[in-house]
Amino acid sequence: MKIKYIKMIDRHIGWVICVMLNLHYRLIRLLSVAKDESAPKKILIIKFFGMGSVILTQPAVAVVKGRYPLAKIYFLTFSNNKDILTLFGIIDYKLYVNLRPLHKFIIDTLRIIIYLRKERIDIVFDLEFFSRFTSIVAYLSGVKRRIEFYSEVFWRGDLYTCGVKFNPYFHVRKNFLRLVNEGRYGLCEAGMPVIKISHELRQHARKILMKHGVSEDDTRVCININAGELAAERRWPASYFVVLINKLSAYHIKYLMIGAKYDMIYVDDLISLLEHHSNIINLTGRLNVIELAGVLHESSLLITNDSGPLHLADAIGTPVVAFFGPETPVLYGPKDGHNLVFYKNAMCSPCLNVLNAKTVICTTDAQCMRDIKPDDVYKTIVDRYRPIFMPTKDRPNESPAT
Repeated sequence: MKIKYIKMIDRHIGWVICVMLNLHYRLIRLLSVAKDESAPKKILIIKFFGMGSVILTQPAVAVVKGRYPLAKIYFLTFSNNKDILTLFGIIDYKLYVNLRPLHKFIIDTLRIIIYLRKERIDIVFDLEFFSRFTSIVAYLSGVKRRIEFYSEVFWRGDLYTCGVKFNPYFHVRKNFLRLVNEGRYGLCEAGMPVIKISHELRQHARKILMKHGVSEDDTRVCININAGELAAERRWPASYFVVLINKLSAYHIKYLMIGAKYDMIYVDDLISLLEHHSNIINLTGRLNVIELAGVLHESSLLITNDSGPLHLADAIGTPVVAFFGPETPVLYGPKDGHNLVFYKNAMCSPCLNVLNAKTVICTTDAQCMRDIKPDDVYKTIVDRYRPIFMPTKDRPNESPAT
C-alpha cells in the first residue's frame, strides 16, 4: 500500500472512526470514577513513521525510563523499523505492525489491540504527528491515560486525556520530550543517546568493507543521495551530486554509496555518470540497518539528504553533512558541533510539515534544493573537514584544484 493511500485512509476513514469513538468516550466519561494517579507499571510509546523519527524518540524514552525505572516500556512501530530498535537497550517489549499488504496490516492492528488490552497498559505516549490511526489504537487498547499531540488544525477529537501542543519552532526531539513531560517545562531533558556499536558489529562492518575492496587504511566517506519514500523532493539534485563526487574524487578516499533496495536503480544511474569509479563502492541495497550502523561507525563522514541515515549517523557520532529544503533543520537538523547543514531558507520553505501529513505540494520544482550549488558545497566541505580531505602520499602535495 502506497504512502499516499495510507494518508488518505487516515484522513477520511480515520475521521469517521474518531467521530464514533468520541461519542463513546464522552458517554464513558459521564460514568467515570476518579483518575488513578499512581505510578505506572506498564508504559506504551507509539511512533510508526520514519526511521529517523524513531531514533529521535529515544531521548524521550530515556526520560520516561528514568522517571519510572520499575515500569516496563512497550514500543509500538512498523515492522520496517525492527532493526533500528535493536540498537537501543531501553525498551523492554518491541511491538510491530506490518504496513504491507493491507490484509496483514489490518490483522496485525487487531492483534496488537487485543494484546494491549490483555496487558492492561497504564499510560501511552503517542509520539506520532496527528495520526488518527494512532489515536484509535491507543483508545481501543483500553489505556486509561493517553498523552498525545493536539492541534486546532487537525481534528481527531478528544480521545486523549492530556493533549500537548506541537511547537513548530522546537526541534522534533524537544517536542517529544515536552510530550512525555506532559507539556510541562522545567523537567529533565536528555541528550541524544549515543548508539553503542559493539565490537562484534565493528568487526562485521570491517569484513563487509574488506569484501568490497575497502582496506583498514582507507579513509571512508558515506554518501546517501536518497530520501526515502515519503518525499522525493527532499533529494538534492542527482546532477549536483555528480559534480560534487567528481570533485571529491581527486582525494584518495573511498566513497561508500548507501541506500535501500528500492534506491538501487536511482543510485546506479548516478554512478554511471561519474568520471571515476575506482574509488566508488556501491553498498546500496546490500546492508540492513544494523550493518549500516556499523559501516557509518567505521566511516569518517556522511554526506546525505534529509533522511533516516542522517539521524543514525548523528546518534552514532559520525559527522554529518546534510541538505535541507522542503523540511527545516530547525525541526530535523543534526546536533550542533561537528555537523554541517546546507539550507537556503527559501520563502516557500518549509512546505513539508506535520500539519499537512508531510505532503509536499511544490510550485517551484524544489528550487529550495537547486539553490544549494555544488561548487559552494564542495569548498565548504573541504574547508570544514580538512583532516579528511587532505593530500596523501598517493596524491600531489598541493590540494586539488577547485
